[in-house]
Amino acid sequence: EGANGTEVYYSTVAGSKSLATNVSNNIASSFNFKNRGAKDGSHLYVLKNTQMPAILVEGCFLDQIDLDKFISKGSQIMADNIVNGIIK
Repeated sequence: EGANGTEVYYSTVAGSKSLATNVSNNIASSFNFKNRGAKDGSHLYVLKNTQMPAILVEGCFLDQIDLDKFISKGSQIMADNIVNGIIK
């Protein structure tokens, strides 16, 4: 089995970790992906250089998938899950 799943990196600003957790949980449950969880992203430039809650979403990484099929049907579902995780 290859690498697969979803994970969300978060900044050290208060509230970021809960955003990341909610988004990761939503995506994993909606697509039945392996939930690799919320991860400290303080080493990532885009997250360490912000002063507001911030996340970086690794929506999915899959070794074996019909990418065209996923993109045509999954992109809106992915977007909805990110938004729902943020407003939760």
